[in-house]
Amino acid sequence: MKKHNGAVEYLYVDIDTHKELAQMLQIQSIPIMYMVRNGELVEKMSGLQQGKALEDFIQKGLDAGSKWLI
Repeated sequence: MKKHNGAVEYLYVDIDTHKELAQMLQIQSIPIMYMVRNGELVEKMSGLQQGKALEDFIQKGLDAGSKWLI
């Protein structure tokens, strides 16, 4: 992931501590990643992702000018 040179913003949220946020985002499983563009949730991917699937998801967001919440 480091190859994105700061173009992707990764955030960690402890859903046990921030239960209201988890409810608002309707988190039902973890890990989960959200694509965020201009403050709007655009897409999400849940479950452990590795390799090409994860890189493709990140690249899709970069191409669309998105930031990420993980």
